[in-house]
Amino acid sequence: MLNNKKYLSDEEYEFETVEVACIYDELTFRGYLFVLAPVIFLLKHFSFADDFVFYLVKKWMDLHKFQREHKKRPKSFFSFLMSLCVLLAFFVGQVLYRIKS
Repeated sequence: MLNNKKYLSDEEYEFETVEVACIYDELTFRGYLFVLAPVIFLLKHFSFADDFVFYLVKKWMDLHKFQREHKKRPKSFFSFLMSLCVLLAFFVGQVLYRIKS
């Protein structure tokens, strides 16, 4: 949605969708998509969340780029927050997998 609203370039959007999908295992990525569903709904139907979500997405992408370039995680609040989000996505993915089975 941020790409459609011209917040993200095509290159940034591709990084966010393709490259990030390759970083995490399938269940974590499924959980990631499930957790993002309400955010995507907000972006589709309301504009008040655009700037805030864009800020978080840019931070998320910056952390991934840092990790890719330096082969380590930065020590910052957003790095800690990202770790928590990935852990949440992992557990949500596990639950979705068990419900589906």
